[in-house]
Amino acid sequence: MTPRVPIETVIGVDEVTVWMWPNSPDPVTVRFTLHEWAKIERQAERVADGDVEAVVGHLIENDLENWIRA
Repeated sequence: MTPRVPIETVIGVDEVTVWMWPNSPDPVTVRFTLHEWAKIERQAERVADGDVEAVVGHLIENDLENWIRA
């Protein structure tokens, strides 16, 4: 099972700011364009019953696996 990453988001005019692990002492902040965030939300609707946290966890997991293999 893919881990869920707790997030908080703020949708701005040009971008979406996402805080991953917002309650930790060192949250990770990532900014997405509105287009990129819409793709993540569509993916969540298709494969995770709208659970964006599960999709973010899956994306991070895939990125780490690809980095380790490189």
